[in-house]
Amino acid sequence: MHYFCSRRFTVLILCLFLFTFSFGGGCSKGDKKPLAVGNQQKTVVGVSLADGKKEPGKSLRKALEEAAKKEKNLRLVFADAGGDSSKQEEDLQKLTTAGVKGIIFQPTPGLSSQAVLNLLARKIKTVVVEKLPQATPVDAYISYDHRRAGELMGQFVLEKIKNQPSPTVFCLQESKGDKENQQILAAMTSVLQQKPGARIQLLSPGQGQETSSPQQLTPPPAAIVVLSPGLLPKFPEMSGSSSGQQPVAVALGGGKEAAAAIQEGTLTAMVDTRPDLMGQMAVKAVQDLIKNQRWDPETHLQSDSADVPARMVPLRLITKENLFLVEVQQGAKKGKKSNEKGGKSVGSPGEGENKGGGQGGGSGEQEGEKGKRKKTKIKVTTRQGKTVEFTVDGEIEKLETSPVGQEGSGQQEGGW
Repeated sequence: MHYFCSRRFTVLILCLFLFTFSFGGGCSKGDKKPLAVGNQQKTVVGVSLADGKKEPGKSLRKALEEAAKKEKNLRLVFADAGGDSSKQEEDLQKLTTAGVKGIIFQPTPGLSSQAVLNLLARKIKTVVVEKLPQATPVDAYISYDHRRAGELMGQFVLEKIKNQPSPTVFCLQESKGDKENQQILAAMTSVLQQKPGARIQLLSPGQGQETSSPQQLTPPPAAIVVLSPGLLPKFPEMSGSSSGQQPVAVALGGGKEAAAAIQEGTLTAMVDTRPDLMGQMAVKAVQDLIKNQRWDPETHLQSDSADVPARMVPLRLITKENLFLVEVQQGAKKGKKSNEKGGKSVGSPGEGENKGGGQGGGSGEQEGEKGKRKKTKIKVTTRQGKTVEFTVDGEIEKLETSPVGQEGSGQQEGGW
């Protein structure tokens, strides 16, 4: 009898244990992950661009799309304010009510701080790119050092005009009230003051002044600085002046348009603000904030009554001599472009990358299977824009280039 009761008691304890393990979860609620392995549900993040048809908005969108493709459970929903702050406030409100977990946005000039505070009040992880709105303790800020950008442009211009008497530098900017542009201009002015007699004149289209060619500017400019990348297409005539001397022309950012102008010689240099890196950092930041409630900033910036966690991308001055740095970066994107479905307002992460990787890496393997040996496809793009493709047997161990008619490998001069 005692043995029978003992067995019943043991079975009862075992049943209670199995019941608790099955329905109790075996771990606390805090250990549960929002997405199970194999679940196709994606985390939705909204993206609000100041103006996706102008730089740096165009390059920023491409960078965000490229970064999102590498994340299996991330989906981006884009909205374009077209430079209108009231439109951006509406976009942010719509994204908020759409149930997004986070928002990446590039503020328009004049955006109210209340529009940003509304996002934070709803516990939406907020990552700001390029310019920081006033009085908004956002979760993350990704940008570049605006003062350093001004110094780089000022140093380049100073070197070019140091032998000219009383040079005039014309600066084109879209908004005089832009805090970041004021920082850039102040830093550049501080450098140019080292040149006795140097004079800086501001031109702001839409504020009683229109951009024009150097032939129409008075006095003739020794240098032209484009502080707003969106103004670059509005300044088609950057070469020649009434004095017969071509002015130095430098732009802040500008993407492909600036790179093409440097190649053509109408633009002397640009400061690359690296929207490609800003996009990558923004995607990582918003994901870390959503998953872990924190991210990894490198510094904190003061924004009125708050310190905002931030990361700065490295800047670089681009001229014709090192234009290949930008061409390599843009060429990698061009290679995938044919495999992407453009014009989407909603990103499809992973889709373009899988197609691009399958096509780019699969061609060599397929040819290798047919010929029972590996082959390598080589694509050569010259600085003049000419492209040549050909296939060779085997794997490439070393590639050398040299000018025709000269001896030596010339490997460094080839620009590979």
